[in-house]
Amino acid sequence: MGIISWVVVGVVAGVIACLLTRCTTTRDYVVNSTVGLVGAVLGGFSSNLVTRQPPLEFNVSSLIVAIFGALIFLVFSNGARRS
Repeated sequence: MGIISWVVVGVVAGVIACLLTRCTTTRDYVVNSTVGLVGAVLGGFSSNLVTRQPPLEFNVSSLIVAIFGALIFLVFSNGARRS
């Protein structure tokens, strides 16, 4: 169940990032959702490894780290695409 939750968090973070940055094309939504998904999965998975939880278990701390991971990954990705 954990990985599915991280995927949902990542996609939602990508859509929210698009709304905040005023995306205009469908491609922007797809790219941001994908980047958010990758950030959330990496953040949630690494959080569980650091806290010595089972890697695919979903808990509140991994959710928070997944959200931050998605947002950080999105910020770096958007910055790299603009420069």
